[in-house]
Amino acid sequence: MSFKLNSVVPWGRNLDEYRTMFMLDYADMKKKICRLRRRSREF
Repeated sequence: MSFKLNSVVPWGRNLDEYRTMFMLDYADMKKKICRLRRRSREF
């Protein structure tokens, strides 16, 4: 006997739930939320 799980999300929420929770629209979803430097600055 087998079964199929169609919408399993390991951390408990899917993308639509996060968009609703944080009131994000399409324009917000295209923005970067974090900027990481690729190398450290040298003085």
